Amino acid sequence: MKLYLHQTGGGSQRNQHETIGTTQPQSFGTFITNDWIIFDGPDRNANLIANAEGFISPAP
Repeated sequence: MKLYLHQTGGGSQRNQHETIGTTQPQSFGTFITNDWIIFDGPDRNANLIANAEGFISPAP
């Protein structure tokens, strides 16, 4: 079984948002929340399987 996670950082169908930004090198301190969608096919007409909700905090 293959699953496809759709990550969209901008536009009207954005599913992640930079909650806390930073000016530090390599984005240290940035906090991004997400609600990515997971389908059973590579396009958005496929069946929705799940959502991957959480956050990202990059570190060098």
